[in-house]
Amino acid sequence: MFRICSKCDFEWHSSDGLECPACNGLQKGNNFSGGKSFWGRAFGTGPNDKRFNNWYLAIAIITLILLIQALVFS
Repeated sequence: MFRICSKCDFEWHSSDGLECPACNGLQKGNNFSGGKSFWGRAFGTGPNDKRFNNWYLAIAIITLILLIQALVFS
């Protein structure tokens, strides 16, 4: 049996409890900082998020420069 929260439209299994885990997590002030898996690190939500975000910024700047160069010299 699944339940659906009337406030946030979150769906959870009834064996997880009677109250919405998403709403209760926000009310208690839980700070979800992302996972330690590859995807948590890759999308900048893991423990070293600032370092990865700097890499993404560097790649974006290099890509932009190469795109402008290709458009100007073609």
